Amino acid sequence: MSHEAGYVGAETLAAVNPRNNGKLAADLSKLAGRMERHRYVFFMSPLFPGNERWPQFERHGIEVWSVDF
Repeated sequence: MSHEAGYVGAETLAAVNPRNNGKLAADLSKLAGRMERHRYVFFMSPLFPGNERWPQFERHGIEVWSVDF
């Protein structure tokens, strides 16, 4: 995860809708069991353009962000 152990953990995904097939839920569950101080899920989806935080998707203190080019 991070160069400094226990500091940053993250997962990424790309999907038409990040809720499809439980992809977002699976990444949140995976990170929930980790002990990093800062935990994030980053996703790219045409339904969520821009670089924006999505608190309504967050669980277990893990931040969820959309990313775009």
